[in-house]
Amino acid sequence: NPITPLLVLLPLMQIPAGFAMAMATITGIYMIRGDKRAVAITLAGDVGIAILGIVLTGLVGAIPLAVYGLVLLNHGGHLLALLGQALTSIILCITVVLVVPHLLQD
Repeated sequence: NPITPLLVLLPLMQIPAGFAMAMATITGIYMIRGDKRAVAITLAGDVGIAILGIVLTGLVGAIPLAVYGLVLLNHGGHLLALLGQALTSIILCITVVLVVPHLLQD
């Protein structure tokens, strides 16, 4: 049965990925537009940076969902797929926390 009560947990497992998406997007924007410094950026006035932010957010946010889908296709178990998604989200958070301070100045 493809519908399971465990699907309710899918958004909860994506919460840590939201932190990683925000940090990766802001870091990418600051590295390109701010020359590795935190500067004021108006997304309404700079369409290129807005599109970059959307693309970075989509790429980072798709990683845990892709892991969920791949594990579900390979093993067929929603619980294992949720565990894979949660572990991927946590690994993304840890990676972002460790890498971002080295990419930005000040």
